[in-house]
Amino acid sequence: MARATTHKGIEWASRFIAALLIFVLGYVVVRTIMTFTNPESTWEQPILAQTSPQNSSSQGVQSFNFITDPFNRSVEVAPEAMAEVGEDAPETTLNLKLTGRTAGPNGTAILRTPDNKEGNYRLGDEIV
Repeated sequence: MARATTHKGIEWASRFIAALLIFVLGYVVVRTIMTFTNPESTWEQPILAQTSPQNSSSQGVQSFNFITDPFNRSVEVAPEAMAEVGEDAPETTLNLKLTGRTAGPNGTAILRTPDNKEGNYRLGDEIV
């Protein structure tokens, strides 16, 4: 009789563990599907702790020098010479659209041509 009770106890425990594992597996599957279909629903915004100023005198006036490179302080960087501003470009009858430009001594213009292709062009380049 003791043997039957032990056998039923082991059977009950194994069924309980199997049911628990199935429940956990189901939970993981549902959370995975929810994450892939709507990622915002599973992400919680972190709570930021508000800091209060302890002493207003400890917060002194700070001055920043934006001329130097903050990552390489041993080298002094002199400001670059100002680029010359040339004349305005003449009007053109070409069907071009200016979509961007880069400044500097080797400046370029990003132009969209009539066939909707964009390209970088420098001064003197042939466009069409």
